[in-house]
Amino acid sequence: MSSPFSARGPFLEARGLVKSYDEGRVEALRGVDVEIDAGEFVAISGPSGSGKSTLLHLLGGLDTATQGKVLFKGSELGKAVDLDSYRSRQVGFIFQAFYLLPTLRALENVQVAMLALHENANHRAERAAALLREMGLRHA
Repeated sequence: MSSPFSARGPFLEARGLVKSYDEGRVEALRGVDVEIDAGEFVAISGPSGSGKSTLLHLLGGLDTATQGKVLFKGSELGKAVDLDSYRSRQVGFIFQAFYLLPTLRALENVQVAMLALHENANHRAERAAALLREMGLRHA
């Protein structure tokens, strides 16, 4: 089955990603290239310390590369694509530690990320419910 974006290129793409720390003494990524089409499911696996989290942080716009670039629908993150808008409207993360607010229900925790969008409460609740259904968490 072909992606609706396949004729225009990948949905999300990394080109030559390098990420180093400690003034270049530690290289977390060394020239990583990846293409992800719309609707494609991708697993990133490897041993501890191999750069999986670093790659996800770069693809998600949570960090910037030392070299290389990340493209969303062909436009570069941080230049042609505003990172705040990208993070609030295009990507989502579920961290290993979850970072959920224990006093809120799942529906309310999903809505926390939407507060910066300044949309009305009914729209936020409907969107959060739809996202939970999409993830198979309708009764959460």
